[in-house]
Amino acid sequence: MDARPYPDTVEPPETAACTDLKSLLRTVDFPISRRELQSIAVRSGLDRGTLAALNTLTEEHYAGSFSILRELRHHGELRRSA
Repeated sequence: MDARPYPDTVEPPETAACTDLKSLLRTVDFPISRRELQSIAVRSGLDRGTLAALNTLTEEHYAGSFSILRELRHHGELRRSA
């Protein structure tokens, strides 16, 4: 008998250890939709303020933010260890 209460549940993603948005962004593969990012953020246990900020992004703002994130990643800003 399995000791886990829900043996059929999927293990949480690596992002479960993320404590802030920057750490989370280091772990996701781009491109990623706004909805997917929000879902991962919720599962990773980010604080309510960060989740609320993500929820306020419109698709247009997210697209602009995504291009900024892509540039940061390209230049290595998001690759540095915390």
